[in-house]
Amino acid sequence: MGRQSGVRLAPAFVAIVAAMALIGSIRASKAADPAPVTIHVAITPINYDAIPMLYALRTGMFQKAGLDVQLQRIPTGAAITAAVAGGSIDIGKSSSSPILTAVARGLPLTLIAPGAIYDEKTPNGTLLVAKDSPLRTAADLSGQLVGTQTLNDIAQIGAAAWIDRNGGNSQAVRWVELPMTSVVASIDEHRIAGGVITSPLMEDALAGGKVRAFAPILSGVAPHFLFSVYFTTKDWAAAHPDAVKKFAAVIVQSAAYTNAHHGEMTALIADLVGMPVAVIERMTMATGGTALNARDIQPVIDVGVKYHAIPRPFSAQEAIYKP
Repeated sequence: MGRQSGVRLAPAFVAIVAAMALIGSIRASKAADPAPVTIHVAITPINYDAIPMLYALRTGMFQKAGLDVQLQRIPTGAAITAAVAGGSIDIGKSSSSPILTAVARGLPLTLIAPGAIYDEKTPNGTLLVAKDSPLRTAADLSGQLVGTQTLNDIAQIGAAAWIDRNGGNSQAVRWVELPMTSVVASIDEHRIAGGVITSPLMEDALAGGKVRAFAPILSGVAPHFLFSVYFTTKDWAAAHPDAVKKFAAVIVQSAAYTNAHHGEMTALIADLVGMPVAVIERMTMATGGTALNARDIQPVIDVGVKYHAIPRPFSAQEAIYKP
């Protein structure tokens, strides 16, 4: 029998070579993966309807999509709009009316993802008055001083529309800017007759017993509309179309889950807004939008134009990002 040619390798050496090859393969694979795109996103501090954003961050949904989302808190929607327009923030979240106002005035902003939906079946905002207030009807508000977070924002124009539709005169109501956290104290001290407030502060205020709900004034905009939106500049969207697409997809996917699992979200919301879990458990949960539809945006434009908060009429399609 002839001798075999070649050299037999020790099993241990073969294993080492195989391991080194595997490590090299993993390193090559990692090197081939594109680096995640860093996105600076801003929301306001008390922004309970940003729960799909927070859930996506906590569960790694953005990372899986190749996005490194850096979340910041900025005090007001107006300040967020200025930060996005100025380029210090890439994507902002705000109530829809100031962004639509900016678009109407020619600011190059574009809507890229839905925030929260307002539905009159589960209203998450109201006008509060004192528990013993004599105010009962829309007409009773004539001559009264009413507080709202931001003048000409969605709360004020919604309230104006509700008052006029229900027999009152919105022109006779006096408005003052007031943080929602100050509404109850201001009513109790008789500095204002009423104030607009949203969840979760709404439920906490009502539980305190000093105030009562007067009317779901946001229904003055429409029974169903897009209350808040995510937006960016047209230039940033044009430079990062893939990131915009992935960001919007994650928000929608996360909203679909959180809408169906409200009970799981209380701790996340409590952390987001800095309130006790017991308070959050009483709140009316916001419904996250799962589509950026013009029909959900147009009512905000139409009411805003009617009450001179938005300077010109236009189609909602004009404000929606188009790749």
